[in-house]
Amino acid sequence: MTRDEALPQTKRGSLDLLLDRIGFGFFHGLEIALQGLFLTAIVLGVARILLLGTLALIHRAIIEGRTPPLVNPPDGPKVSVLIPCFNEQKVIVASVNRILASRWANLEVIVPDDGSKDHTSRVVSEAFSAGPSAPWNAYESIDRPCFPSNVLCLVS
Repeated sequence: MTRDEALPQTKRGSLDLLLDRIGFGFFHGLEIALQGLFLTAIVLGVARILLLGTLALIHRAIIEGRTPPLVNPPDGPKVSVLIPCFNEQKVIVASVNRILASRWANLEVIVPDDGSKDHTSRVVSEAFSAGPSAPWNAYESIDRPCFPSNVLCLVS
């Protein structure tokens, strides 16, 4: 194959070639501009991360006692913990024990039993009726679907 066969002469005029050069030149310039914008955005993002990280470290070093003081658990306000249950006979005692094991001293645990078919209320009453977590108060609720059938309340 000869060179003229592989690279034939174009049949386009000089105006067509000029328009091609202008069009491709425009898109090349647009590509360079977009690359510059993306590179600028990346540099600004990294600079922002470095600036904020530095300021955070300075703030951490300057400010002492960043966390507010904790309320003393024995003197703190009364906290009511609500543990609703329905057919929870197997796990309700463990759940109440986890709450009672917390460091907070002024605690009230309320266990509404929403009509369980098992013996959830009886298990809770038997487990906590005597001992340091007593007294338990049992309340019978109004017999309506929107009210729990038994509410057990530990007042400590």
